[in-house]
Amino acid sequence: MNFHNNYLLADFLAAGNSIIEICQCFLNHRNKFLQLYHRYCRNKPLGEALRREQQSDGVIAKFFAECQKRAGHPLPLSAYLLKPVQRITKYQLLLKEVHRHCGDQAKPHVDEALSSMLDLLAQLNTAMHQLHIAGFVGDLSQMGALRFQNECDIYTFKKRTRRLNKAQRRQLFLFDGGLLFCKKRSQSVPYASEYYEHKLSIPHRH
Repeated sequence: MNFHNNYLLADFLAAGNSIIEICQCFLNHRNKFLQLYHRYCRNKPLGEALRREQQSDGVIAKFFAECQKRAGHPLPLSAYLLKPVQRITKYQLLLKEVHRHCGDQAKPHVDEALSSMLDLLAQLNTAMHQLHIAGFVGDLSQMGALRFQNECDIYTFKKRTRRLNKAQRRQLFLFDGGLLFCKKRSQSVPYASEYYEHKLSIPHRH
């Protein structure tokens, strides 16, 4: 909050109605955004798992509810823990809206700021998942930004029988450097979130 209130807000106010200056604010603070949000996003899955574990305890759940009531907060704790992630995703939406309405002179500056924020989101998305992919041989950070992920059924073909094997549920992670096929696993350790076990990777060939 200190960064947003004392630095980011001050720069936005100083920029006034200048779209070019506003875009420069995003570029100037891009590394600070990454520094602040990277750690939060990286720990988000574990924090959410811990919250769910605590909420399953009736006594603790009641305590949280009483704290929420005393503080006058209309939303549960889970909603507030999600706020930082929602905030960082809104910047690129605002820039897209600005791009729709700004003049031609400002558009290149908006494009640059938007590209920077989209790349930042890709890095943060990677941070939320890369530490939970086990069994990958190599440096996962060298795979680049995570661009897409989805869960699907994978079929393998047996040459000997000329038949498809039984479908296997896999999580796909598409990085700049290639495609990873993983299997979702559950931790046996209390409070720990689910993680993904690496099964196959297809490198991107230039």
